[in-house]
Amino acid sequence: MKKSRLFILALLVTAFIVGCASAPPFQFSPGVYTGVGNGWAGPIHVMVEVDNSRIISVTIGQNLETQSIAAAAFYRIPRQIVERQSLDVDTMTGVTLTVDGIVEAVKVALISAGATEEQLMARGRR
Repeated sequence: MKKSRLFILALLVTAFIVGCASAPPFQFSPGVYTGVGNGWAGPIHVMVEVDNSRIISVTIGQNLETQSIAAAAFYRIPRQIVERQSLDVDTMTGVTLTVDGIVEAVKVALISAGATEEQLMARGRR
């Protein structure tokens, strides 16, 4: 009996900690927003579509990156941002500056859409 009470108490404490640590919800003005970040070869433009509280899509626009090298980042990073609803994405060997440029551009767009710096920081990548 004592073990089950201790187990329940541990679950409650864990749930409380996880609940307190969760990121604040986004509050966007719905629409499509643009942002620009610095990639390896120059500016990377993105278009980010949001609804009231979610990132719906991230599209890579004009850029000077070497397409054959950056293609994997252009494919994976926007999808991770949408899936995770976060700027906390996986790094990729060989295209770190490209990934950083994409994330920077999306951050600019999300701030234009109404996200706060605190919300973005709570969701990864400072």
